[in-house]
Amino acid sequence: MLTMKGHGLLTRIISESKITAPDQILNLLAKKLHYDLDFENSKIEDGMDMGVCMINKKENTISFSGARHPLLIIDKGKHSVIKGDRKSIGGKINDLPFTCNKISISKTANYFMYSDGYIDQFGGKNDKKFKSVNFIKLLESSYGKGAQNHLENLEENFMNWRGQQNRKLSPQTDDVLVIGFSV
Repeated sequence: MLTMKGHGLLTRIISESKITAPDQILNLLAKKLHYDLDFENSKIEDGMDMGVCMINKKENTISFSGARHPLLIIDKGKHSVIKGDRKSIGGKINDLPFTCNKISISKTANYFMYSDGYIDQFGGKNDKKFKSVNFIKLLESSYGKGAQNHLENLEENFMNWRGQQNRKLSPQTDDVLVIGFSV
């Protein structure tokens, strides 16, 4: 319910309000979601984690804001991370505004936004979480080989981590979303 309501509000904020600054989008979404779902009087304690990017080709910049979600950049095989703010959208009200991070676009970089489903997936020899460090290494290993290679590498690794090679698949623990792009 939270995701569906958030999606509807996000669409309206962008299309009707014409707001394009990622931090302003997240701030308004948090305020509207809190009000619409009456968090003060409801039993809903969950929040929504997400990231928003705005690409400005005229200025050759990417603006990013995240609610507990990072923007991962892999350039020339090395990674850097722009961390999101340590707060969710919804749940307990937090009056601190979201931060907008503006970076210059690198034509050689791959940019990734992702849910926590991949890194939190249990599997492997000891049925442990995959973890961010392994996720980043996996993406670094595919750098320069194209989007299709990234996709195939992510899919194959995910299924193997869950135990496909042993014919005993661990259940998928969460939604998995990975968005990669270059400019």
